[in-house]
Amino acid sequence: MNISIITVGKLKEKIFKARHSRIHKTITSLRKKSRSLSSRTKKAPENLSDQDMKIIKDKEANERILSKINPDAHVIALAIEGKMKTSEELADTIDKLATYGKKQSMFCYRRIPLGLSDAVMQRANE
Repeated sequence: MNISIITVGKLKEKIFKARHSRIHKTITSLRKKSRSLSSRTKKAPENLSDQDMKIIKDKEANERILSKINPDAHVIALAIEGKMKTSEELADTIDKLATYGKKQSMFCYRRIPLGLSDAVMQRANE
């Protein structure tokens, strides 16, 4: 099974860099065929209206995330509003996907404050 990690936005905060590193390390230890796809964004103004944030997230979803997702891939959205998984639970999820014949899994996340768009969250399997 191939695993890809799609990241949008530059990870500046140490906690997010560490989290990305830990996720990548866990995935690589479980499956050797993994890759990381990062996409930088233009610097957005500090004070965005809700409408501007939605426009930016929707544009990024189409150009930088959804366009890279294989239609048959199992997509896991890593979002603040999502369920927290331990490394063991993540390993179990990946093993189950491999066992039941999924050829590709993709993890998607976007740095705070914008987060993932509704379109990406709807596309995600979990």
